[in-house]
Amino acid sequence: MKDKKKIKVICGLIFNCEKKLLITRRKKSPYMHKWEFPGGKIESGETEIDCLKREINEELSIDINIKSYFTQNEYSYPNFVVHLVSYLCLYNKGVVKLIDHDKFAWVELDCLVSYEFLQADIHILTKLNKEKINLKRQLTL
Repeated sequence: MKDKKKIKVICGLIFNCEKKLLITRRKKSPYMHKWEFPGGKIESGETEIDCLKREINEELSIDINIKSYFTQNEYSYPNFVVHLVSYLCLYNKGVVKLIDHDKFAWVELDCLVSYEFLQADIHILTKLNKEKINLKRQLTL
C-alpha cells in the first residue's frame, strides 16, 4: 500500500474587535461548501508565520496580527494526510475579497456548531469550545 501524501497547512483563527471569528467556505470540490479556518500550504523554506501572512493576504486581501500558536493535529483524508497548525490572530485592516472561497462569515464562538466544517478542523473547534472563556480574555485589542 502506497503512503499518502502529507501536506502541512497553516491556518489563522482570526478574531475581530467584537471577538468574532472569521471562517470561510470552500467553493471547489472535493470539499465544496465545507467551512474552514483560512490559511494554506506552507512552501519550501517558508516559516509558519510567513506562510500564514502570505496565504491570508493572497486568499482574503486582509492584514492580520498573529498573536500566538494555538494547536496542531493530523487528519487522514482518503487521498492525503493534512498536518494542520493553527495560530490565534487579530484582524488588522482590509476588506475581505474571496479568491478560493465563495462565502465568509464573522461568527461568535458559541455559533460555530451551526456550520459544517472540514474534518481536519474538528480538533480546533473542540479546543476553541473548551478554551473560549480564556480566549475572550486573551484577545484584548
